Amino acid sequence: MAWPTLNDFTIRQNASWSTATPNPTRQSYVAKEAVFQFPTSADRLFCLSRGSGPFGGTFHLTQSDRIGANSIEMKVIVEYWIGNAHTLESILRVCELSRRENQYGIGILTRPPPGFERNYEFHADIQIIVTLPRTQPAVVLKLKSFETDLPMFSHLVDNLASTVYFRTISLRTSNTPILVESISAGKANIETNNAPIDGLFATNSSLRMTTNNSHIRASVFLQSNDAASFSELTMRTSNGPINGSIILGASLSSTTTSERGGNFSVNASTQLGGLSLTFPSAPQSCNLHLHGSTSLGPADITLPKTYEGTFHAQTSMGLASAGLGNGMERERRRLVFEQNGAVLKKGWICSSDEGRHRGEAKVMTSMAPVMLRL
Repeated sequence: MAWPTLNDFTIRQNASWSTATPNPTRQSYVAKEAVFQFPTSADRLFCLSRGSGPFGGTFHLTQSDRIGANSIEMKVIVEYWIGNAHTLESILRVCELSRRENQYGIGILTRPPPGFERNYEFHADIQIIVTLPRTQPAVVLKLKSFETDLPMFSHLVDNLASTVYFRTISLRTSNTPILVESISAGKANIETNNAPIDGLFATNSSLRMTTNNSHIRASVFLQSNDAASFSELTMRTSNGPINGSIILGASLSSTTTSERGGNFSVNASTQLGGLSLTFPSAPQSCNLHLHGSTSLGPADITLPKTYEGTFHAQTSMGLASAGLGNGMERERRRLVFEQNGAVLKKGWICSSDEGRHRGEAKVMTSMAPVMLRL
């Protein structure tokens, strides 16, 4: 069977492997590794896998001061039963890739071993460790674009938000979790399926998290830098709950040059799971558009105490609740119900006529209660 095709990618060279060394904790297993170096100035850095076979593994994004200030290390470690060494060479190919000018990364290419349907003893684990340089104290490493496309590779990202900034980052896998201690980015896309997404994220443009059959649990700092556009947060799953704590922030320039404290769009949807969102803080006079939905699960939303605009909380069968929380900012606002039924609460809240038409909060579920705290 031929190797998987790599559209738009060029193979620069195959991996140069170290000598296989025994695993002291796993009898008859050995490991070997290959190391690649790429410049931090690259327009795009990537890790991808293509093909099929008895492979899976882990991806780890970390940072260290042992790496040169202008380079990024990508290390691939393969652990396997020593009796499978010959077969491994025929079904696994690790190589350095390029795509267009100044775009670099690694590829994991796999194909099934001969007679794999009858041979279930073959097994190999692959670790991908990407190490970013840590430079001077209080200096943030700025990278243009980083992406993974690694089905069946669980993802772990270290606590990088205070020391690394990605203009764009995309982490994609399947059937394995994505766990992020913290990252900071302009645009971020986090995608898996049949597995959870957990983490702390800071973004000033857009953040999208997508999975299914599992939960999303995220703490998010969403900043608005552009008075003419919305900073966007999207969270989507099914058969699992969404739990989010979302802090909204505006840059100093936007708050001093505009009467509004930033523009924010938040969309969260699931099915057969609960939806819980809280907004611990937000700028005064910010423009928040929130759409939250679930089915056969409760919805519980706590808006920021500075929120002004319309609200709509609805369920098909259950109890809809909407009301004020605590705090001086809440007490200065006027709350008006246009509809105040058992399954629908609709109206607006504001401290001025202009604020009445500023934001929009719409939360819906079915066969379960919905709670909207204003």
